[in-house]
Amino acid sequence: MRRQIPFAEIASIMRFDAEGVLVALADGSEIVLSGTPELTESNRGIVVYDPALGVVVVPWHQFQELSLHRSEAPATYEHFGGGEALTGTVVTMSGEALSGLVRWDVDEESTWELLNGQLDGIQFHVELSQVLAIRKFRYGAKVDLLDGRSFYLSGSNDVKWSNKGIEVRSDGSVYEVAWRDFEQFRRE
Repeated sequence: MRRQIPFAEIASIMRFDAEGVLVALADGSEIVLSGTPELTESNRGIVVYDPALGVVVVPWHQFQELSLHRSEAPATYEHFGGGEALTGTVVTMSGEALSGLVRWDVDEESTWELLNGQLDGIQFHVELSQVLAIRKFRYGAKVDLLDGRSFYLSGSNDVKWSNKGIEVRSDGSVYEVAWRDFEQFRRE
């Protein structure tokens, strides 16, 4: 039997087995669903939009449970300022600190743009407006968010050796810092 359940009626969705989920409804009842492509490896991932982070895509094989709740305050037009230029301080491995306008991986220069990376196969697309700091580590980078959360990301040129470099514009000069010379970035 095919069922359609509005998300407003769902409290949680928990992976039940390889091809099914247990759906807990807001009224306290539970339903096991299976037999559709969304509940198998054909699922292209669960996309989570987090206003204090950005977008996270969880592949089906990593998915365990999703709890749904009403947002504290619905987003309105006024919540979207359009972004601004990315500014901060880049510190090199030699300890030199360069402050000014920052162009990350030579293509992200606004706070509305995304820093991409992976953690255990989960894709992160972090809005630069939410980033407090980025520190290079051996196989990626530690990304600290304004809300106190931190993630160790890898798997994208934004946070690994294939990064094309970080450009800092200050006092009419342009400084280019290669990933091998980069130590950390801190937003201002």
